[in-house]
Amino acid sequence: MVQVDDLLADVRWPEYGPKAAMVFGLGSQLAFQFLAEPHARGALNLYANRPQAIDAETRQLGAMFANLAAVALGWSRLDESLHEALTTRETIGQAIGIVMERYHLDADRAFGFLVRTSQTSNVKVRDVARGIIADTVSKSE
Repeated sequence: MVQVDDLLADVRWPEYGPKAAMVFGLGSQLAFQFLAEPHARGALNLYANRPQAIDAETRQLGAMFANLAAVALGWSRLDESLHEALTTRETIGQAIGIVMERYHLDADRAFGFLVRTSQTSNVKVRDVARGIIADTVSKSE
């Protein structure tokens, strides 16, 4: 948390503070940095139009909102990750089915084929799967 009680007079930001005060009419600022797992960072900035406007209650409420923002951002990122994982799983499943049909393999061997192709070409399994699907679709058109 960083608190600036008087943006015009604070020496920590000699360019930002006076400009924020004179151009935008800001007097005080309270900033919270937060981490939202996995690997997301953010900040919540609160502003007041007069100096010395930030008190203990403002800090407590700001901290609460920053924590809620971190949780919401974390959930959003988790939702994106889960959606991507499900899409990837579906794509790999389709490619396994194509390889099974094409080469008369069982599911384990078809998956092994995708993994070996991935390793030898240094391409992610999901990208190998996308390529197999795209190739199959283009041949059927």
